[in-house]
Amino acid sequence: MRYVLQISYEYRQVPVPLSVVKEELKKHKGWRIRDMYIKLITLEKDFAEIMKFVTKNPDYIEKYAGMLVNKYQDQVMEIYEKNIMSKAGLSSKRAQYKEVCRMIMRYRKIAEKNRVKKVVNELIVLYKRRPAFVDELRKIR
Repeated sequence: MRYVLQISYEYRQVPVPLSVVKEELKKHKGWRIRDMYIKLITLEKDFAEIMKFVTKNPDYIEKYAGMLVNKYQDQVMEIYEKNIMSKAGLSSKRAQYKEVCRMIMRYRKIAEKNRVKKVVNELIVLYKRRPAFVDELRKIR
């Protein structure tokens, strides 16, 4: 379903194609404009645009993975795994380790068991000198 946005311009209604609105929103860098853009492409169910957005903004993968996993499974898994590894690298306290583990639990809902196991094992090997992290990771094995 295509929408046409009505914009008031000097007391006249001017129809603007949705593609033009998307392109204009995409150009801006502010967080409010970005939120409007992502809401627009989500309402439109424009999975290709959502995937491009998530590729550029991997922190949004958790929010949109369920929507994208059927069409873009390999890309979603790769972005999700990189995001988990990135968050793990930035964590240094048990509370942060638990958050990484919760992220892995959410990943488990869309990923195959062997992929989840592989990520957990990689993290255990990579961060073996962080006993609290290894302890948290072993709890979700």
